[in-house]
Amino acid sequence: MFDFEGAAPPLASLRAPIVTRAHRVPSLRYRVAENGGKAHAAERFDPGAHVRHLLVTRREEFDPAREQILLRPLPEERPPWDIWLIQCGEQSFTVCFRSDHALRDGVAAAAVLRLLIADEPVDWSPRSSPSTRTGLRGIVAVLGQTARAMRPLTPAPAFTGTASRIPHLLYQDIPLALLRGAARAHGATVNDVYLAALSEAVHRWHQDVTHQGHPSMPVTVPLSVRGRDQAPLVGNALVGARLTLPCKDGGGVEGALDMVISQTHRLRTIGYRGSARLVLDVLPRRLGARLALRVAGAGSVGLLASNVDCGTALHFFALPASQAQLFSALADGLRCYTALTGYDSLARLTIVHDGSLTKMPRLGGHWAAAVRELADAPRKPRPTFVALAPSRRAVAPTMSAEEHHGAKD
Repeated sequence: MFDFEGAAPPLASLRAPIVTRAHRVPSLRYRVAENGGKAHAAERFDPGAHVRHLLVTRREEFDPAREQILLRPLPEERPPWDIWLIQCGEQSFTVCFRSDHALRDGVAAAAVLRLLIADEPVDWSPRSSPSTRTGLRGIVAVLGQTARAMRPLTPAPAFTGTASRIPHLLYQDIPLALLRGAARAHGATVNDVYLAALSEAVHRWHQDVTHQGHPSMPVTVPLSVRGRDQAPLVGNALVGARLTLPCKDGGGVEGALDMVISQTHRLRTIGYRGSARLVLDVLPRRLGARLALRVAGAGSVGLLASNVDCGTALHFFALPASQAQLFSALADGLRCYTALTGYDSLARLTIVHDGSLTKMPRLGGHWAAAVRELADAPRKPRPTFVALAPSRRAVAPTMSAEEHHGAKD
């Protein structure tokens, strides 16, 4: 979604460039076979039929209308994507691109939407390509993590209970400079700060609700292995990893950051991302997909944390987008999904959660407060981490950002 302030253009004016440009994006023609097999190109392709309109008359109806986008089914009789112009009178509007996750990941979705609607479209891609470095330790870590993903997990206390299966959407905005400042102050990455603040936010939110502490919690972190200039290609180029968040007292948000840094540093050192891609490439396609889904599956974990760079300022009919956000519908038993979206000078934490989780809006406020605490904390020297071979005693393997390629801001 890209948000804009001001009057929306006519739907026909939005549809015209999309119809022209969609033919240049091969993946938009594709569908997944009904039996879950290979994707195939549709025989007939009418991009104009994928452009829809939703009008609300009052500002207070705007966010609920965008939330309802999660519940609407994707097209079934044509390739599973659409673009919605969600208009709030003459005040503001959102352009929303929805897609089947099997056909493209978050990096691809952000790039495709920019290509379709930007006044001056460019072949935008994240600032740096994902690492393709591989090694024996990385491959061993991938195989070990896959094996551990097969084991049943005890659900995190904050995300247990009877699910309502009604998704709710909320978000928290902060300046991207605040995240970058906190990262520089602690010798960390933006993604490290995001995850450490999320750990502290879960602890504080759970304490608000139950007046009790929260144990350490495994979190699923998707990682993009999509290379530069590959956004228009069909396919979900994600591998998964699990990170342990402390979510408890004893060091506060700075202690959580130390724990996150130690894990992400190790996996960067052993080339986990490239090794995971290599393992998936050499396996038979169906087996590789099954293993990737198992590792990335967050139902038993409770929380999935994504991180996506949506690029520099985008102009649409001469209006600059005020904010961008990316999120996924809840699936496979997932109770909560968070996504940090970087766009121009802004950052947005989007939270999609099951309706059974009460007082959830506090989570965003706690997260922003934790980021500010890290930014305001005095600088301190970071320990030197030594990458070791994977330990048999490791409770949970780990990783850094989902689809964030600019992690070293």
